[in-house]
Amino acid sequence: MDRNGLGILIGGSRYVRASTGLPFFSLDLLDLENIKLRTIDVTFLPHGFATMPGRDTTAAVFEKRGPNAAVIELLEGKVRPIAAGPGRAFYGHGLFSPDAKQIYAVEIDTDTHEGLLSVRDADTFEVTGEIATDGKNPHDALLLDDGTTLVVTNGGGELGSDAPASVAFIDLPSRRVVDRVLVADEQLNAGHVAVGTDGTIAVVSAPRDGLPGATSLGGMSLRRAGERGGLERLREPDATTKRMIGESLSVCIHEKSGVVAATHPFGGLLTLWNLAERKLLRSFEMVSARGVTLTLDGRYFAVSHGLGGSLSLIDPTTQQLVKDETMEIGRLTGSHIYAWSLPAGVSFS
Repeated sequence: MDRNGLGILIGGSRYVRASTGLPFFSLDLLDLENIKLRTIDVTFLPHGFATMPGRDTTAAVFEKRGPNAAVIELLEGKVRPIAAGPGRAFYGHGLFSPDAKQIYAVEIDTDTHEGLLSVRDADTFEVTGEIATDGKNPHDALLLDDGTTLVVTNGGGELGSDAPASVAFIDLPSRRVVDRVLVADEQLNAGHVAVGTDGTIAVVSAPRDGLPGATSLGGMSLRRAGERGGLERLREPDATTKRMIGESLSVCIHEKSGVVAATHPFGGLLTLWNLAERKLLRSFEMVSARGVTLTLDGRYFAVSHGLGGSLSLIDPTTQQLVKDETMEIGRLTGSHIYAWSLPAGVSFS
């Protein structure tokens, strides 16, 4: 196949050293064009990943539910740690401000689980402010193309509480929540989100706190462009949605084909849906399907799966696995993968 334009995939991994039985962690970079792998050792499992505007070789990574984050120079492998403050924990995701001067990190108050974005100086990491997310247990964060609207998911409080799961739209200049879209099914939290250029919102969820995670269902909810109200849970076909046990983990929209992909690691599934019709197109049996993203050129969904670290490519227009493109790489075993490119004139080693 033509590999030009596929780019590099980045994601975290966790391993156990056979000699000691202790875990170790890395940020992995897989060059899809030349099938080369590079790893950067870190002290925690990277969950979310975001590059610095204007300097894509610098990235911030964040721990899920823990005290650790870091800024990493991807070419040099230099790691600068960031620590959550007293009574705070990172909750997995964050990003740089459009002018690259600040880092917005999703955090919680560890006593109340109220959500906030800590605002840090991108050079010194000093906390200079906080932005409330208008909800509890926030997680995902992404910046819309307008450069001023930050989208954050709030997982919500325990089932039955007055803290629903929601997607908050935050105006960065005013640092205020200007819209909040609720997840209609109160048994679901709000985990990860994808927003189309037309305003379509897709959210994948785990069961709300208070439900047994090992047996309760997660799933995916949608609100199409132009619709009002909450995000509606996809319930059909029943045979597929009832396999979405526990967390539905990653979500990605391929806008050209109108297809959205979601992973369901505990159900052993990757699902593809038609956004306009809310219709299942195809499901793939994949052990521990976890990360899904588009290759850099937008041609394929790349999916990380398998207990030992495998990667597959799927054509969203045909809903078929790309022949002979499932790789056993032994890496990218964390929750998510991201597409990245080298600067012009720089070689990958």
